[in-house]
Amino acid sequence: TKNIKMTPKRIKRLLEAWIKKHVRKAWRPITSLTQKSESWFGGLPTLSSSQDWPVCKTCNHPMKFFLQLNLASVPENFNAVVRHGLVQLFCCDYYPDSDRHWNPCDTTEPFSGTHEIRFFADGIPMQCPNQVQELPRKFIIGWEEILDTPNYADIEDCGIYWEFNNE
Repeated sequence: TKNIKMTPKRIKRLLEAWIKKHVRKAWRPITSLTQKSESWFGGLPTLSSSQDWPVCKTCNHPMKFFLQLNLASVPENFNAVVRHGLVQLFCCDYYPDSDRHWNPCDTTEPFSGTHEIRFFADGIPMQCPNQVQELPRKFIIGWEEILDTPNYADIEDCGIYWEFNNE
């Protein structure tokens, strides 16, 4: 790597220009505890009649349900390839000790078997296994368009590192 001395002011100006170049549209869900919809966080999912509740491949405990999204409800200007069906997110949050200090399944690695994303056309409601504590349900009733800007961790992922000193 090449060390180039630059002032903090110049670094900030260069980073701000880079961040501005990489701004993109995103959508934040608007939620309600009472107004129902076919998309939600928490609660119980709708499962395809051919699917069982997902089980973690690391600890063999049932995974926790986090999200169900009806693709017909995503904003029109969202760049979705498919506009029908349901997408669901499950993740293992099993802690073998009661103090919740250690989770052997705490990974974001792809294909680790500790999380599962499902897609299907339609389904039926299904009961939650006894071992899984159901999260409170929040219905997604709309979308707020926002600007998504890279953060400093994103910048480091691109290979840009900096170190400030008081010289």
